[in-house]
Amino acid sequence: MQTGQTALQTPAFVASYDYRAQEGTERYFDYARTVARIAGLLSDRFGCEFKLYDQADQGDVWDGLAEDIESDYPGLVHVAAVFDLVESRQISFQPKLGETNYRMRPSVRNNLFAYPEYRVALVRMPMLVHLGLLSTEDLIFAPDDEQLISCLQAMQLRRTEERNMHVYTDTREGLQHCREPISQAISRDEVVMDETLKQQIFRSVDEFFGGDRTFFEQYQIPYKRGILLYGKPGNGKTTLVKSIAGSVESPVFYWQITEYTNSESIREVFAASRQAGAFGARHRRHRFDARFVPVVFSEHFGRRDGQGRRIPDRNDQLSAKNRYRAN
Repeated sequence: MQTGQTALQTPAFVASYDYRAQEGTERYFDYARTVARIAGLLSDRFGCEFKLYDQADQGDVWDGLAEDIESDYPGLVHVAAVFDLVESRQISFQPKLGETNYRMRPSVRNNLFAYPEYRVALVRMPMLVHLGLLSTEDLIFAPDDEQLISCLQAMQLRRTEERNMHVYTDTREGLQHCREPISQAISRDEVVMDETLKQQIFRSVDEFFGGDRTFFEQYQIPYKRGILLYGKPGNGKTTLVKSIAGSVESPVFYWQITEYTNSESIREVFAASRQAGAFGARHRRHRFDARFVPVVFSEHFGRRDGQGRRIPDRNDQLSAKNRYRAN
């Protein structure tokens, strides 16, 4: 990610609080004034007028932005922070053997980012709501539809090419989504479980991708394969899924089913898997059929006490701040 200066002097913040004028918080967080300043800043920088866009379906654009920030993608530029009195940097701890490693980077919220190649900018802008609390408004700036589509396609292609496993978990706060990199492939020999059962699972996976689908296509029968894993935490379910993910040339979706699973989360997971498969097949960077994206289900209903009541676990502690954005 670039933070270099251009010929024009870019302000550090879009909106700065004026102590001398003693302006109120309503004016400081004024939506129209802030959006106009952002649009003017972008127009001065890129020499064109901008239109406003909003993503109506899943929030994968913002997930992609977060990943580009995390990976220091060179095609992304940090233009400016939005409000000077709202945090704009985040700190993360990355454990490494023998080291204490902290990393600082701009946060997705309260920062204006741009993809100069496409002249597309994204900002998750803080908004003042009742009682002084802050919400956010996700805004996308682009000169026209074509530029925005090209930018989003390039973003999706980067995400498809990366060796990541999509992990979904149904929690009390909603459907949580994250992407875990497959940095070190787990071979099938490293999976410790009943050998007969392991062979059956991997044979099922191999047959799914390598089998003859002529009969199903001729009679328009859905060609599907499901794997449901059941067991206590720590018994190797995730290791098995990572081994599957590392041995197939396809996105893999790992869905941890809990008592919070509902029809809405079911639709979201399968819609996301179909979208990932269709995009990869269209761009022919992967050798898989768009219809055959494996979704592995893992049952996780938590521990129970002697009276059958559920014992809260870390799924209950996940904050609504990190909730999977469906809009």
